[in-house]
Amino acid sequence: VVEFAVREWLLRIHAEKKVQANRGFPDFTVSLQGGARLGYEVKVLTSTTSRRIREVLSQDIAEFQRFYIILVTTDAKADEFALDLASQHSLPANVSIIIGHIEDDPDGSDPLFIPDIEEPPPGPWARNISQAQ
Repeated sequence: VVEFAVREWLLRIHAEKKVQANRGFPDFTVSLQGGARLGYEVKVLTSTTSRRIREVLSQDIAEFQRFYIILVTTDAKADEFALDLASQHSLPANVSIIIGHIEDDPDGSDPLFIPDIEEPPPGPWARNISQAQ
């Protein structure tokens, strides 16, 4: 359910791009014009999240123009705890952590992923990505 909700969110924010679900690492990739790629790895916030973030950061993520670790909490109230946890890690320049939660769709259809926080906040690179799209 969580990965499905994140995939639907990715399809909304990358409407004109190809969002590819992977069986391995990372969970999702998005191909941009010019051959650049974005990577997305989804993790549900648990007691092992810190170790799992370290495992993600040990992967080869240099090939991605931007790489996102998506931390999904059970509700928006857990975001601050997730932010404290995420800030304990030194992130490479091309990596951000997005913290969000799952909400029921008011229409009663599939659950929605709602991003709440991006750390570090989007900087000048965000304009470069949107221009490359």
